[in-house]
Amino acid sequence: MMRAAIVDSVRTGIGRAFQGHLRATRPDDMAAHCIDALLARNPRVALEWIDDCVIGCAFPEGPQGMNLGRNAAVLSRLHQDTAGLTISRYCASGLDAVAHAAGRIASGQATMLVAGGAESISMTMKSVNATHVLNPAIYARSPQTYLKMSYGVPTVPFWKRAFRSMGETAEVIAHHGKITRAEQDRYAWQSQMRIAAAQERGLMRDEIVPLTATVPVEHDGWNAAGAGAASFGAAGAGAAGATGAASFGATGAGAAGATGAASFGAGGAGAASFGAAGAADAANAHHATGVAVAPVLVDRDECNRPDTTVEVLAGLDPAFRPGGSVTAGNAAPGADGASCMLLATPDVAEREKLDVLGWFKGYATVGCAPELMAEGAVRAIAKLLAAHRMALHEIDLFEINEVFAAQILYCIRTLGLDEARVNVNGGAIGLGHPFGMTGARLVGHAVRELRRRGGGRGVVAMCVGGGIGAAGLVEVS
Repeated sequence: MMRAAIVDSVRTGIGRAFQGHLRATRPDDMAAHCIDALLARNPRVALEWIDDCVIGCAFPEGPQGMNLGRNAAVLSRLHQDTAGLTISRYCASGLDAVAHAAGRIASGQATMLVAGGAESISMTMKSVNATHVLNPAIYARSPQTYLKMSYGVPTVPFWKRAFRSMGETAEVIAHHGKITRAEQDRYAWQSQMRIAAAQERGLMRDEIVPLTATVPVEHDGWNAAGAGAASFGAAGAGAAGATGAASFGATGAGAAGATGAASFGAGGAGAASFGAAGAADAANAHHATGVAVAPVLVDRDECNRPDTTVEVLAGLDPAFRPGGSVTAGNAAPGADGASCMLLATPDVAEREKLDVLGWFKGYATVGCAPELMAEGAVRAIAKLLAAHRMALHEIDLFEINEVFAAQILYCIRTLGLDEARVNVNGGAIGLGHPFGMTGARLVGHAVRELRRRGGGRGVVAMCVGGGIGAAGLVEVS
């Protein structure tokens, strides 16, 4: 049976895509920053113990291409002596990277690995190479495998087609599961409030390692050039306190009452250790690009709308189809960020007296009908628990990625879960969803929350575009 020690887990703050303070920060730099933070926080770990660096990424091209895992290792203190691997399973990429590392450890092929995920939607999605991307045979047989993106609209960018098609699947799930607009808005509001409460209690503080980012001065701020940075393909201007300001690349104005940039940099203790060269980086970036940039300390998540209300959410227009129920407010904002963790064999953890956050104990993946992508998480959870001869009531916490309120509500209802055990500190609807990062973030957050509760078992699960589900089992003694 798989059993790998999670020694530590860290992440960046999550920045709003196209608009937030991480929009000009490379994904390999974000991942390297997390790796160096792990090594600084765990000085007993010798670099030569680390056999590999496995990083998940949904779209491994452009700044995320050329083997992101290896690039992050070379940029970090691991340097050239540690191999690197990039894994891509869309939104489950970060979780898959952790599971891959745990499997190598459990099978005796490695002693210690770095694993995690990174994604810069801002730097990657507008320049995806869509040339010959669709195989005609697959498209004819199962267009939803390609998120039902059409050949016939070449004037519409690939990334807009991708996001819009995911929103369409959420509409299908809402109809299939008889999930109303009011129910979706209520859940979205609950997610926002849970995140606000967790932030107020400082529950994310140990996860986030401050990073000094550089941002273009003339575009700094939440409403930079009116660029929409919110939910997947959502259309229309943002309302006050809404989750999503507008669609990716739309021209709508940002939401009123959004958390201001001034909050970044407050209480940035420890920032000197990670990213203290921000001013120098800014100067170098200005010299290289001719665009004025400024250093900004990113030490918290920036997508949350703590002042939103159910009434505000109810006033947003449908984002994907006339008369639909999926809006910018009940869908996750696209975002940028990275998360990495150290995993080790139980023997090494015990021998070196390493603190262990928790244990990664199992993983399962399934395929499903692409248009019913929420079924993926449901079936993956069932498969995982069956393999471990466990029942749902034996799981203390569930972290199920919430790309859309319709999708997460479908999972909760189909499995018969108590919402009090699901995403107890909120999820991606409020935090944002950097595709390749999210799964790794969820693993780290799940074990920390279990520790706060005195131990127990948790399941981390993902619905994945194209018809895939993934689920991992974690435990804290």
